[in-house]
Amino acid sequence: MKRVLLLASMLMAFTIGLVIGPILAQEISTVSEFDPGSGQLPEGLAADRQGNFYVGMAPTGEIVKVTPDGAVSPFSTLPSPGDGFMTGIAIDRTGSLFVALASFVEETHGIWRVSPDGSTTERFSALDVAGLPNVPALDRRGNLFVSDSFLGLVWKIDQDGTASVWKQDAMLEGDGSGPLGLMVGANGIAFDNNGKNLYVANTDLGMIVRIPVLKDGSAGEALPVLADPALKGADGIAFDVRGNLYVTVNSQDKIATVSPQGDLSILAEGEGLQFPASLAFGVGRESQNLYVTNFALLRASGIVEGPPEPALIRLVVGVPGRPMP
Repeated sequence: MKRVLLLASMLMAFTIGLVIGPILAQEISTVSEFDPGSGQLPEGLAADRQGNFYVGMAPTGEIVKVTPDGAVSPFSTLPSPGDGFMTGIAIDRTGSLFVALASFVEETHGIWRVSPDGSTTERFSALDVAGLPNVPALDRRGNLFVSDSFLGLVWKIDQDGTASVWKQDAMLEGDGSGPLGLMVGANGIAFDNNGKNLYVANTDLGMIVRIPVLKDGSAGEALPVLADPALKGADGIAFDVRGNLYVTVNSQDKIATVSPQGDLSILAEGEGLQFPASLAFGVGRESQNLYVTNFALLRASGIVEGPPEPALIRLVVGVPGRPMP
């Protein structure tokens, strides 16, 4: 079922020089629908250089490939996360996927690597089983950074799979105030357009945090960019080419934007959104479209009334996303 959400107004923000806010076209459409009865609750999302999307089904470990026209096919499967979730996905220059698996089991918990054709999988890096690895992001050197929602930190994983704590800070910790009653702190992460800062969304605190990347690659002081009740439930984040940050606000069924000056706007909310989680811009002719996974977790678990409608949706924003590193 396809839905179109017409919002009430158009937002256009002007700033000095090249930093210009987006012109926001008000349309949300469904690219692909999924079956909640089969455990198809999509969380992780990544786009390759050909414009295909890779969507991770959190409860099952299944990854599907979605073409730009919405055709869905099986791609790969990780070990079942059991009582945990398969969470975020990142993709490197070769087309290999790096997938976070929060299984809480020593043998499977951590970051998995999936070959470009989906035929082989291996655990790339084992992480502390007490944590919840959530969202991976690659820097320009091919190092992997991974948010850990339970431990309130960001891991750095070298190209050989060696993991170390890159940054731990109180601003990355959760307080358990979300609808699931879990301590969910650091969640979505993204490098800015020059790669000099790593931005982190804190789900429980409704906060965006900026962490400078120092010349030696270490982390600088964590700095709050914005904390607002409208961001409580902040999940995935992504930058456009103008430095605007897009934020899914899962428990509030919203998508927000934060300008380079720290101004908050609500891009979409309500109908057409069900616990939006990860997001990624399209490529090529689709680069001005923002793609989002409707995780539908609260409806699937009965916390929110109504039928779950998990899906990959498209939001036309009119500004290209930041190019892949």
